Amino acid sequence: TNAPSYYARIQAVDKAGNLSAFSPSSTAVSVDLTSPTVGGGGLITVANVTSSTLNLNWSIGSDNASSQTNLRYLVYYSSLDNIDTLARVQANGTPFGSWTTNINSATVTGLTPNSSYFFNILVEDQAGNRTAYQSVNGDTSMSTPWTWTKGSSTGEGNPIYGNLNVGAAANTPGARKQGVSWTDGSGGLWLFGGALTSGGSTGYYNDLWKFDGTHWIWRGGSQSPNQGGTYGTLGVGNTVNVPGARIGAVSWTDSTNRLWLFGGYGYAGNGSLGYLNDLWKFDGTQWTWVSGSNSANTVGNYGSKGIVQFTNVPGARQGSVSWINSSNELWLFGGTGLDSGGNTVSFNDLWKFDGTDWTWISGSDLANQAGAYGTKGIGASENAPGARHSSVAWVNSSGHLFVYGGYGYDLNGLQGKLNDLWKFTGGSWTWIAGDSTRNNPGAYGQKGMAAVTNLPGARDGAMAWADSSGNFWLFGGSGFDNNSVNGVLNDLWRFDGTNWTWISGSTSVNQLGIYGVQGSAGSLNVPGSRNQGVAWVDGSSVLWLFGGFGYDQAGNIVHMNDLWKGKP
Repeated sequence: TNAPSYYARIQAVDKAGNLSAFSPSSTAVSVDLTSPTVGGGGLITVANVTSSTLNLNWSIGSDNASSQTNLRYLVYYSSLDNIDTLARVQANGTPFGSWTTNINSATVTGLTPNSSYFFNILVEDQAGNRTAYQSVNGDTSMSTPWTWTKGSSTGEGNPIYGNLNVGAAANTPGARKQGVSWTDGSGGLWLFGGALTSGGSTGYYNDLWKFDGTHWIWRGGSQSPNQGGTYGTLGVGNTVNVPGARIGAVSWTDSTNRLWLFGGYGYAGNGSLGYLNDLWKFDGTQWTWVSGSNSANTVGNYGSKGIVQFTNVPGARQGSVSWINSSNELWLFGGTGLDSGGNTVSFNDLWKFDGTDWTWISGSDLANQAGAYGTKGIGASENAPGARHSSVAWVNSSGHLFVYGGYGYDLNGLQGKLNDLWKFTGGSWTWIAGDSTRNNPGAYGQKGMAAVTNLPGARDGAMAWADSSGNFWLFGGSGFDNNSVNGVLNDLWRFDGTNWTWISGSTSVNQLGIYGVQGSAGSLNVPGSRNQGVAWVDGSSVLWLFGGFGYDQAGNIVHMNDLWKGKP
């Protein structure tokens, strides 16, 4: 319909209240008070997402008085879902660009990588009447989106060893979980052992691999499963030495690029199967048995807390966590193993190895201890994380040790999945963040936005990195999503030393992998939910992820040998 028409006449009045006659009627004036109608029902679509840009598309609106070609549009955005009406857009939104006539798309630039935004469009007619479209959510991608680099997208991939010490495009480790990883000073990514599915049979392996950025290289160990270790003489390296096949070991890299390996569950020197407490180092050419026993299921010798003694040694265990500090001291916490009665138990003991001897630093020499949390943020000598295994850990640039989550004992001595974050410094533990009770859901917040209320859900078997900027990264594991559903996760988190930020992946469990084209980064690419894979970070702060047990692109729950990289 046309806008209404109005006519005006003038009448004067003097101080005495006398009125003049009305003037003749003025020319008709048409006044538009009707707001435009949004096109396409107000729907906005998001396309061509990158780490800092995306495209918005919508249908042209219409108006009762202004032609479609004279309608103009303006994009608004917000980090919160608070721009769904005209009033809320104008109160809460930030305009991008300026009013532009007769457009149905816009490219929004300057956005933050790995962040969640909400967008809306205002349409305005020539009279200044405005209407809002329907707001839409758009998430930017990682700085370098996930790239499926090597391996199979459908799980249970068989190994292709090729020739020893020779890289080839076809080479690949077999699908596996619970291996260990290192990064050397040249950026090489190392992988050792794990539980491997090959030709339909599962076993423990002791194969050693290196990825040079282009090819996998088989560097040692056996192509056959369940091999016992060749220990040689304690403290003496030899090219024939090799640790036995195992899972759940821990590893370090020192300042001289030597690779260190401790414990796990696997095969000892006599071929017996059990928990291990052997410590090895690898100099790039040969293995050296450094400490611990060449037999399985050895009980620890604690000595006195804080006192170095050559007879001290941690007991055999798997699922521990480890660090190395700037002084090349090796640190070991927790895990699961056997007590002196042959019972499977969990530990919360903290050990230090100075290159020669072990020292029991903190925690209990008794098994299955409940957590002693104290007051959040305040360190105390009596504080200690509960006994646990399958946690993740890192050391920051200040040399402080951090432990997150795992499967173990909470404040009340109840066993379950944990999401507590601890720091060890100055000889005492401090409970930093997370819950003191078991099996808690995640609090994701807005993607890409740090907040004190953000927190990953309780989990074990996650993969973790620490980058050169002091950030800690956490991916996946087995645990609880934001709805308290227990399953396998594919969420990526960053901890900056103060707050957690949800970066990528889903807030729900049991997600399929989206692989895209091998070798090509894609904003939609994401590894499927998994646990017990291995992870690295290279010198360019690129995150690398390999294998584990979880969901492939077909939705199968399988062992995997896919290699991914991405840079948030």
